[in-house]
Amino acid sequence: MSYSSAMRLFCQKIFGFKIELMKWCNRMDLLAISTDKGEVIIRRLNFQRIWTHPPPKDGIKVRGIDFRPDEKIIAIGYNTGLVILLDIGTQNEISSFNVNSDITCFSWTQSNKEIEDSTDDETPFASHDTYLPPLPSFTSLSSSARKSDNLPTKSNPKRVINFLVIGLSSGVIHTLVFGILPCGQLDVGAKINVPSSQFQIVDAKLSVDSKQIFVSVKLGNMFKVYIFENELFPTFSLPLLRVAVQHGLILNTMVYIDDVIQSIIEAWETALLEMDIKLAKYASSQEPGTVSADFLELLMLGEPSQSLASFLANELTEKGLKKLGNSFDISYSTIQKLVVEPLHAGILNVCYHLNTVKGMSRNVYYYKPILGKLSNAVFQNAGAFLIKAMELQQAIEQSTRDYKLFWAWLNNVMVRLMEENTPDDCAAFSQQDIIYLTEFLSNFDICDDKDGDAEPMTRKKFNLERVGQYLENKNLEIESRNDTTQEWNQLLEDNHCMKKCELIYPHHKHLSLVQQHNLLKKCIGDLFSTPEKLISKEFRLKAEINCFEVLETSTVVADHVNVEADNVSLLAMLIDKNQLMIIEFNPKSNTFGAVRLVFQARPFIEGNEKFATFGTLKFHHIQFYNAGILSILLDSQTDTRQMNCFIQFPLSGLKMKFAYQKVGFTGNVMTATPLYNFYDLIEPTSVRVIDGFDGNMIAVSGCRKVASILSESQKGIRLYEMEVEDEDEDMETTLDSSATQN
Repeated sequence: MSYSSAMRLFCQKIFGFKIELMKWCNRMDLLAISTDKGEVIIRRLNFQRIWTHPPPKDGIKVRGIDFRPDEKIIAIGYNTGLVILLDIGTQNEISSFNVNSDITCFSWTQSNKEIEDSTDDETPFASHDTYLPPLPSFTSLSSSARKSDNLPTKSNPKRVINFLVIGLSSGVIHTLVFGILPCGQLDVGAKINVPSSQFQIVDAKLSVDSKQIFVSVKLGNMFKVYIFENELFPTFSLPLLRVAVQHGLILNTMVYIDDVIQSIIEAWETALLEMDIKLAKYASSQEPGTVSADFLELLMLGEPSQSLASFLANELTEKGLKKLGNSFDISYSTIQKLVVEPLHAGILNVCYHLNTVKGMSRNVYYYKPILGKLSNAVFQNAGAFLIKAMELQQAIEQSTRDYKLFWAWLNNVMVRLMEENTPDDCAAFSQQDIIYLTEFLSNFDICDDKDGDAEPMTRKKFNLERVGQYLENKNLEIESRNDTTQEWNQLLEDNHCMKKCELIYPHHKHLSLVQQHNLLKKCIGDLFSTPEKLISKEFRLKAEINCFEVLETSTVVADHVNVEADNVSLLAMLIDKNQLMIIEFNPKSNTFGAVRLVFQARPFIEGNEKFATFGTLKFHHIQFYNAGILSILLDSQTDTRQMNCFIQFPLSGLKMKFAYQKVGFTGNVMTATPLYNFYDLIEPTSVRVIDGFDGNMIAVSGCRKVASILSESQKGIRLYEMEVEDEDEDMETTLDSSATQN
């Protein structure tokens, strides 16, 4: 298949900020750029802005951006170690974590083939669709509801696994399945017995079969490549994929539950905002313990105290009372709907997925190297979370009853205070209603003893309702009054064997819903941290390859690509302006080969005089266009001007020029690598002049057939269409003047 090296200028734009990184999306016409202010901007091919993600805080720098191979999620890494995964379509945050160190390299690697499954068992991939109904939508109940989906199985039904590989300045490399499930931590410094302060990780990439990881390191004045092996990745790829899918399902559901709880909190705060302002002000003006006494006195004697009468007449008012009553009715109705349907369904889904993981762990042969021995804490906390949600539902029902009594009684009081005629529909109270109302009023004053008897009692806020305490990250002030489990609890106390049974879920009466939720999230995090701990122990240093000498202050540009057709990995390294090294690793034959390309003195031999028009050529920046082509940005210096050139260099011709050797524990590439003059390997017609533009960096995509060149000032970008027909090529005249405006 012939390849056209022609390229056509599509558009150009000058920005008002500096651009530090560029990355193309291979499936969509999207270009991600990061700015010197820590922003990440997604733009289309015509520079139309899709969205901008601001930095987590001022002063943070973006160290890496990359699209997940399914092209629906983008990962962003910062110099603080924070990594954020965003949904490209909605900009919603899918996941975030912190690796606690500055990031030096950042890439996504996908396995070269679909994982085989001899059992043809679809259960871990489709059982939730069969047995679990879809989670109910609650967008009509909350403006903050959002749809989140980080599942790889939704966009990629095949059994193909991918890894996010993150290299840190601390000398550690993190690997995460689908960018979410931690599946291995490689401490390079510990493996090579060198302090992390003495070397820098430049590049890290998994091999095509995921068995090996190639780590490019700048150690003093030497540039080295270390090859580490981990047998667990290829051997247990299917169990790892299944665990990652379950992890994604659980995280999706937990995000859904987060949104439900946030919507409940918003509904609760809406109802209490005005009430808190009015009643808290009144409570703060009274002596501790007198608020409940005043209301109880009003209930029993029918006469309010002077302060309470003034508050009811001037602050609360009859109109304000009706408004608050309606507000509470609407809010409590919303809260109850959110608890009964979405929250309950979300917790049941989490329990189902956790039980699936538990079932996996029973298959020791497949899952023990990945999951180890599971703790029962996460499963018990999931059940306890469900019990707490049911307890909240009971609290809502009780509070709704108490509020209706309170508003009706207070409305009667207001009518009497205003000396109006009692309406015919005035509520009548039974003896049981009076008991409920008395208990409700008696709990208005809640005091707190901070340090036992050493500190005086201090008043908390006006404590009118019981639902809000479940939505705060602290213990319940008043536990549920109607405990329907007394007989069950007595049965457990009398039978310790049942009480200790791991199948019986505990009931943490003192915890709020938010506390129980946070406890479950922590247990889930601990559960899925196990694969990382187990897999990290299996990394083995296989080889140390000395590549070349380099100045300690110089920066080596490196790029890595996996050639799936040949099952090899290619590493291109720009040593300096005059030297380019390409290394091929073949895990199957356990060999590696290398070739070094240089620009020797300007040739004026027969057939090469055409290069004289470019003057002296030097390497500037490189990136793999695809597995068979290396894109190279060149500096060109003539007697009259300095400019940039661009070349698409095919790698097929280098196959016969590699000097191969077996991978031993120590290898030396520099002494055994053949040296070739780059002028002899390229055609003058393949060199494209970038006229009137000083380039600093390139970003290319063979899938989208595009290339972008960043200016030396880092404020301008030129976009080129690649592989165009030669007769359509126009480097200078196709620039749209409107696209050059700021």
